[in-house]
Amino acid sequence: TFHLPWFRSRGRFEAQRELLSRCIDHFVAVSSDLAMELAALFGEHRVTYVPHGIDTDAFHPTHSPRRNGPLRLLTVGFHMRDLYLVHRASVRAAFSSLPVEFRFVGPEHAASAFVGCDNVEISSGIDEAALIGMYQNADAVLLPVTAATANNSLLEALACGTPVISTDIGGIRDYLDEGTGWMLPKGDVGAKK
Repeated sequence: TFHLPWFRSRGRFEAQRELLSRCIDHFVAVSSDLAMELAALFGEHRVTYVPHGIDTDAFHPTHSPRRNGPLRLLTVGFHMRDLYLVHRASVRAAFSSLPVEFRFVGPEHAASAFVGCDNVEISSGIDEAALIGMYQNADAVLLPVTAATANNSLLEALACGTPVISTDIGGIRDYLDEGTGWMLPKGDVGAKK
């Protein structure tokens, strides 16, 4: 099963094409773009695209109504996230006095991405129940990425009934559409949809 975006693994596959052809009977990719790249090297008959999934018994919508107040945007994770874009969005919202609250859940070392952002609440080391509650209570999950195949945070948010704002890149389009969120150009904090 292959999860990394093509640009991160292309060299290994191309350099070891013959060895991989002999050692691997079948390739499973979690995004359609990765499946196409693998099929070009190893043959369509040896590659299957299988969408990634999560535990929808644990991650599910809440039955309580959303509260009034500021727009609550949640960003979860660090791996291949465009935290610089989230930083810029929070600065723009504060500068324009927009009623937006940002919340970041991720490793402590990633919190440095939000230095000077007084409107970003940072959480680290939380348990799954607390994370699910955050997904359920967010108005949207802001998940800009620099690259992607499948993304757990995107799937967890959608399973909780929360729309996602992400980047139109890699495998994001396999999991997100206009009915479940918004896809914006890579790195464009001012994009309008």
